[in-house]
Amino acid sequence: MNARDTYRRQRLENADPGELIVMLYDGILRFMEEAARALSAGDPKGTGEKLGRALDIVAYLQSTLRASVAPELVKSLDNTYFAWSMLMLRAQAERDVTILERVRTQVDEMRETWVEAILKARAEKQGSSPQAAGGVR
Repeated sequence: MNARDTYRRQRLENADPGELIVMLYDGILRFMEEAARALSAGDPKGTGEKLGRALDIVAYLQSTLRASVAPELVKSLDNTYFAWSMLMLRAQAERDVTILERVRTQVDEMRETWVEAILKARAEKQGSSPQAAGGVR
């Protein structure tokens, strides 16, 4: 195992649930970017592999939703994740990078919302401002 793998493993082991969600969004974004490059290069196999990885992460996020916690929020997230999945599949079928870009923008916005929520929760816990609560990678 190299230093980068060790760092990733330690980061995962020490992350709180919110940080793990942000990491999953980072994975979606990374695989969508790679899929867009493959799609632009006319590489259907690469596109399918990378979109498959992004879709796997979205499916995992969907599988972790628990309606008993916050039914309205869960319904909204479930609908969002479903829409992302359908749009990714449509982008692949239509070979349309602009659809992927639209989804990527939405994923990035959701990621930033999670980062803000994490910082706010830390600040409330520490009794300080969100900026003083520390960063989320």
